[in-house]
Amino acid sequence: MRAACRQRDFRAGINSSDGRNGKLKKELKECAVKIVKLITSSRAQNAFTAFALAFVIFAAGTAVMFFKVYPSQYFRNAFAAAKSIQVLKSEYDAPYPVFLWTPVRSGTKKSGVLVYDKQRAYDGYTLFSSTYSQSAFLISMKGEIVHKWSLPYRQIWDDRAAVKKLRPENNIYFNQARLFPNGDLMVIYAGNGATPVGYGLAKMDKDSNLIWKYLESVHHDFDIGEDGKVYALSHYLSSGPDQELFKVDTPIIEDYVVLLSPDGQEIKRVSLLKALLNSPFRRSLSLRITWDLMHANGVTVVTSEMAKRLPFAKSGQVLVSLRIQGAMVLVDLDKETVVWVLKGPWVGQHDPDILKNGNFLLFDNLGDLDQRNGRSRILEFNPITMEIVWTYRGEGKEYFFSRLRSSQQRLPNGNTFINEAEGGRLFEVTSDNEKVWEYSNPFRPQGQRDGKNLIAVITAAQRYDRQDINFEFNRLED
Repeated sequence: MRAACRQRDFRAGINSSDGRNGKLKKELKECAVKIVKLITSSRAQNAFTAFALAFVIFAAGTAVMFFKVYPSQYFRNAFAAAKSIQVLKSEYDAPYPVFLWTPVRSGTKKSGVLVYDKQRAYDGYTLFSSTYSQSAFLISMKGEIVHKWSLPYRQIWDDRAAVKKLRPENNIYFNQARLFPNGDLMVIYAGNGATPVGYGLAKMDKDSNLIWKYLESVHHDFDIGEDGKVYALSHYLSSGPDQELFKVDTPIIEDYVVLLSPDGQEIKRVSLLKALLNSPFRRSLSLRITWDLMHANGVTVVTSEMAKRLPFAKSGQVLVSLRIQGAMVLVDLDKETVVWVLKGPWVGQHDPDILKNGNFLLFDNLGDLDQRNGRSRILEFNPITMEIVWTYRGEGKEYFFSRLRSSQQRLPNGNTFINEAEGGRLFEVTSDNEKVWEYSNPFRPQGQRDGKNLIAVITAAQRYDRQDINFEFNRLED
């Protein structure tokens, strides 16, 4: 009633003889005429039609994406591709990409050997590769380079390779390397910023001449069995298996274990995703739907001696590290299924090793939640009781942290050799956590990033006994 009275009073005011109200009435009529003309004009009609069409398209696109109906997957793929291109240009195509070069830390401003306790360090030669170049180096305990291997990927690449378009030269590097007694070297190539990142596996002689190549998307790690066969990780873009338990509407990276003959011929390829989904453990691991579903980063073949100490394992099965799930799985390649799963107090782990005593040793990249000296630590634990029997977390004020990569190796004298990848540092500690050898990567660029000096990330490293090396070096030791 009150609203009706106010409306009646307003109309009465406009129709009154008052001069001001008459002027207002005239202005309102003129405004109304202009609005009618604007709406009925062709330009306005075109603008209104365009706005309406845009709104309909927006509403339809929103509904398609919300209800995940055709063609929503194409929109998602296009968005992901655009985002990838943006990241590629800003992070990967910089002069010193962030995943290959890290800021020099206070403890590694000097390069070369920083600590050497000749009495307690395990004597031998150290093999390492870094993001500095497509090369591997063998150094003495004093840090002298005694041998070098170098074989650029472009020299072995052909059109049969899984990778069709190569990344720039400064983005390709050795991601893993293993030395044979006669000087042969087996390496994994990786392409920073590529999807998938794996570029393949190759074996070269001591003079860097190619012996064989396997140019599927091998990545991260490989192991060599007692019979000389090669167990490697590979990955490919996939839409995933057609199972109710696992439905995806965007491409994913699907990881595999591939078995090769000693001369690099593929014998078998097993999908880790299918092996898990076809096992009793298919619901025990969280399969977060991301493009990098598992991020397998380590593989170890169970030998006959290891199997004697591991009641849950058999010779020939492979232990695989899954970074995303924070788990280790045992895969039976013959049955193509996961037969054992282990999760623990580690986060983003790398390089699980099976020790002679049956314990596991791994690099826990992000699991030191106290963050006393960083977030990384080395763990030795019993895989049956889960008792942690030894830990290294950095000593004193030493900063110990690598978000990515990294590895460790238990040496014959009981010491542990550690590759702190992002720190660009290799070192050896005793069982009492005393440092007896340390080496800082000397490969550093002339330029800076954000005003900081940089150091090349160490991608792989291993200590070899002098007696296990039987070839002539191409650089003489001082």
